[in-house]
Amino acid sequence: MTADRFDPAKDAIDRQKHELSLAFGDQILEDGTHLLIPSIREVDGDERVK
Repeated sequence: MTADRFDPAKDAIDRQKHELSLAFGDQILEDGTHLLIPSIREVDGDERVK
């Protein structure tokens, strides 16, 4: 996956907030050994994973 598929403004926000790019998230999800944990925070308002 390429970094240019992400909205540059959203990527900049993630870089500032989390010090990680959205493209880094793609790398994590491509790794077959990653673990997804469902979020249980009702405030999220949508399905999320950690």
